[in-house]
Amino acid sequence: MLALVLAVTVRDGACAAETADGQFAQAFFKSHCTSCHNPKKTKGSLDLKALEQSLAQPGKLDARTMTRWEHVFDRVAREEMPPADEEQPTIADRQAFLARLAPLVAGRSRARQQADGRTPLRRLNQVEYENTIRDLLSLPALNVAGVLPQDGRSADFDNIAAELGVSPLHLLRYQEAANVALMAAVPRHSFEPLKFAMTGEEIKTLRKHVPMYGTGIRLNLGQREKEGDSGFIPITTADGMYRIRILGYGLVTNAKAYMISTATGVPYRVLLGLCGNTNAKPYPVGISRLEPTGNNERIVACRDFPQDVPAAVEIVAPICKGEKFEIYGWILTKPVAGANQPESPALIVERLEIEGPIDSWPPASYRKLFGDLSLEPKKEAAPAPAGKPAPKSGKPQPVAVEPVSQNPEADARRLLQAFLPRAFRRPVTADVVESYVAEARQALKDGQSFGDAMSEAYQSALCSPQFLFYSETPGPLDDYALASRLSYFLWRSMPDDALIAAAASGRLKTAEGLRAETERLLGDPKSGRFIRDFVCNWFELKDIDRATKTNPISRGADDCLWHSAAHETLLFFQELLNKDRSVLELIDSDWTMLNERLCQHYGLFAEPAGLVNGKSEPAPEKQPLVAGVEFKLTKLPKGSHRGGVWTQASVLTTTTDGQRTSPVLRGKWVCKKILGMDLPPPPQDVPAFEVDTRGTTTIREQLAKHRADASCGSCHKVIDPPGFALENFDPFGVWREKYNPKLPVDSVDVLPDGRRFEGVDQFKALLVEKPKPVVRNVARKLLTFATGAELQFADRAELDHIVEDAGAKRYGFRSLVHSIVQSRMFREK
Repeated sequence: MLALVLAVTVRDGACAAETADGQFAQAFFKSHCTSCHNPKKTKGSLDLKALEQSLAQPGKLDARTMTRWEHVFDRVAREEMPPADEEQPTIADRQAFLARLAPLVAGRSRARQQADGRTPLRRLNQVEYENTIRDLLSLPALNVAGVLPQDGRSADFDNIAAELGVSPLHLLRYQEAANVALMAAVPRHSFEPLKFAMTGEEIKTLRKHVPMYGTGIRLNLGQREKEGDSGFIPITTADGMYRIRILGYGLVTNAKAYMISTATGVPYRVLLGLCGNTNAKPYPVGISRLEPTGNNERIVACRDFPQDVPAAVEIVAPICKGEKFEIYGWILTKPVAGANQPESPALIVERLEIEGPIDSWPPASYRKLFGDLSLEPKKEAAPAPAGKPAPKSGKPQPVAVEPVSQNPEADARRLLQAFLPRAFRRPVTADVVESYVAEARQALKDGQSFGDAMSEAYQSALCSPQFLFYSETPGPLDDYALASRLSYFLWRSMPDDALIAAAASGRLKTAEGLRAETERLLGDPKSGRFIRDFVCNWFELKDIDRATKTNPISRGADDCLWHSAAHETLLFFQELLNKDRSVLELIDSDWTMLNERLCQHYGLFAEPAGLVNGKSEPAPEKQPLVAGVEFKLTKLPKGSHRGGVWTQASVLTTTTDGQRTSPVLRGKWVCKKILGMDLPPPPQDVPAFEVDTRGTTTIREQLAKHRADASCGSCHKVIDPPGFALENFDPFGVWREKYNPKLPVDSVDVLPDGRRFEGVDQFKALLVEKPKPVVRNVARKLLTFATGAELQFADRAELDHIVEDAGAKRYGFRSLVHSIVQSRMFREK
């Protein structure tokens, strides 16, 4: 009904004048609502007497009042108000009320947008700030997000303008973060790039306890090095890109001693590791970096090694100064008795090479700030501390260096003219440049070196509103504002030179030019930031590369499962984007992204062959559909019950407490995240639902008490069905038929529209029959994330048109992104 009312009556508020007095609302409220919502009895903190007066007084229609009107419209349209136990309006009366209210509220909403813009003044959030500094200064390994205060969240995202305030603490932390970035960008001392290369035999001389196998060192399944002993793995000397190359192979000498198991609580950290495979197939290896404190580790990459045949695996990754690498056996499955013995599965490392930073000298970060100015030794070196011996000769010692200018003021002006337009993401006037030149000039007069004087000016620029905030004014975005909005949407960072050039030429004003740049940005590796940030915020999958045992995904799961589960979801979305697959595949798909660990977890095995060499032989062990740690797009076998994003371990685990399942938690997640329902909070006087851990009552029996309560039943009839549909999945996403030996899983329920289902497969089929709520929600989430503002009433009609148009394009995810970018909401403030 809601979509029909909007489609018929909303024409940018053109009919608003006809009903400006609001008399129709007063009559409807008096008949059906004000007995519970009046100045003396404000049920739900809603006084409709005061609200109806705002229709005739546009000055009272602030954002809060508009939100209340939208809430009233939606509750009446969904037939949630008046409550079921109250006298109901006729269908004609309800439709007439909505038909007259819709254009009035839409008109007021549109007028506010035209006056103030859809999106309030918005600053860069933590992720955007860090990515921007990294790209602006060519510092791919820089970590400054943690310096800044935590961002607020709304509508599932942390980039919503209304939640991004600025406090005195922000101002202090911006100065600190800018200083950290500039210190990292400009070398204070010369340094020798790390060039580490050792054979297995050479490594053995440093690690006496590491066993050898032929010419390589042997890392057995589950083997751990001595606590705190970094051994032959070097500590990095500077921030930058590093190249890691490993020559090795997998070895299995007694495969029958190890059995596949989905064990929990395996006490091994993942840094450089292997899988305990039991057959001739790839040996997966994960490469991670360990922070200087030793508290956190991040997985850099996962690669497969062949068995028995040496092969080289090489990656290039950003690493910070002081971080180090260590090697441990990656526990993929639980080893049985006999693990870590001479015959156990192992990775044989014949050679290890690490080099970096692989950038030239001076580094790119320096050239971004000082161009072609030379970086030379300081003329006056500090004297060595008294009583300390001079450093031994042989190894080159660091030399203090600084930028050198023969014409400081002219160079300052030249460098700032180049830097400020990139930092501010638009052309700057001569007056703006001169204000920063004056700051550098004053620092020089105060006796600072040229390098320090320029750093002071750069720091001021990085703390200025032009850098920290989006530059947008009400109405259509100008070319440069549109370029920034597009770049921060799809790259989560500043525009590159090509996008700025497109803005300067006016190409972004045309639909064709905007589409071409959107395609270019989506085809760049930096678009992976969009997938990661959008999905991790929407589905609440944060810090997926950090092996912390407090993460819900990792509680009770081994490290490889934790890593694999989270990345399945990201790679699933990446495939949707790359191939323009239908967003309905979020609900059900005949494929997913799998590696061996997830196949084991999900019980997805290839059917063993019945004949060997033409003869009947005992059936061999079932093999996972995918071998190794690297992900592959895999066709799901019939009856797997998988398919779609909500049957993935990452989602199923984050929607539990790690110990037991709850239809309420999972059902609420599906309703909000997938179906886009705005669920009211539970009544304060109703106790929270808690699962009976003794098993004396079933979950359905416990929920029946909530459903019987009138104040709870209206929501539980919506929340509970998707929750029961997922009950066959345990807290870690493993399929189960019974809660315990005597109690079968109950996954039967009825949707609010009366359609009955038995299990998740039937439930998915019912949702796909009526796809528009799912598609509309995905479009709404994209629009919110792209613009930094929640959907407003004036946006609804165009969003409905986007959904209708998406149907002609098979609801493709990439096509939906293009539609969002071309929309009025995206192209206006």
